[in-house]
Amino acid sequence: MLRRLVFPSVAALIAAGGLYVAGDTPAAASGGPAGQEAFTPREVTAADIPPDIREDSWARLPTVRRETLDAEGRRVFDIIVNPESRYASGLRGPIGMWMYSPPMAEHLFPASTYLRFGADGARDQRLAELAILTAARSLDSQYEWSAHEGLGRQAGLEDGIIDLLRHDRPVADGFGLRPVLLHPESRGAVRLRSADPTEKVRIVQNFLQTEDDLVTLRDGFKLARELMNQSALDEFRGEEISPGKEVDTDDRIDDWIRRTAVTAHHPSCTAPMGTGEAAALDAECKVRGAEALRVVDASSMPDLVSGNINAAVLAIAEKASDHILGKTPLPRAETL
Repeated sequence: MLRRLVFPSVAALIAAGGLYVAGDTPAAASGGPAGQEAFTPREVTAADIPPDIREDSWARLPTVRRETLDAEGRRVFDIIVNPESRYASGLRGPIGMWMYSPPMAEHLFPASTYLRFGADGARDQRLAELAILTAARSLDSQYEWSAHEGLGRQAGLEDGIIDLLRHDRPVADGFGLRPVLLHPESRGAVRLRSADPTEKVRIVQNFLQTEDDLVTLRDGFKLARELMNQSALDEFRGEEISPGKEVDTDDRIDDWIRRTAVTAHHPSCTAPMGTGEAAALDAECKVRGAEALRVVDASSMPDLVSGNINAAVLAIAEKASDHILGKTPLPRAETL
């Protein structure tokens, strides 16, 4: 039974990169208002620092130094500040203030790193850097802009997006349509990383591993393009800006889908209920081969529902709670 629980399949919705067209307002994309000055990063000077912010720490308190900490504090400090960490050069700014409470820092630093970079540093950082640059532009923060413009480019933010922020230009109207593969054939896996039961499992989504999944998304893309070129939208539609009219063959469409498709989330089915040998749970969400253990969440689904899983999970939880409490099932509803 253990193998059934730790090597299950996983299914998730897959969305092809959206098909986007500009609105019929080309002038809005040409630049900012007349005379608008660009936001030009410059070297940070003492004048940029509020009077209550210290230059050594970029915060309102002195930098926490390793030699001032007790043994437990030094242990946490060495976890965070070391040659292989993202803070190898030391701690500055508000984040550095967490070290005033090493027990809190030990939990906050990995949580912060995961939110920005994901497990193993593999998360797409573009959104995080875009949010930081947007805030820096709004607050006229030279320090944050200078620190994150390069990080944004390194993460893959396009020059055009950074230029829009720098010049505070209005964005042209537009609209898009994104096909979603509701019932993919591809299945991923949830695997153990090691024999240590406390170590996080390894989730492999395994998207687009069957030809039919790619064909379905390709057909959805073609239908989306056909719908967006209907005459009823003529007065609203400008030029197709993504992926562009040059993506016009099956091979080019497939390549574009593979490069731009993202998960629409809703992972499920990792411990499905059912009656067959592959079912980890029985019909009451009890784990086969275990006592007093149930799984009541999206992982208990045998297959994806055709949409968001929230309502389905609530229904599963309500039904499972009735089983746990020993309530008599409601009579079957007669529907037309």
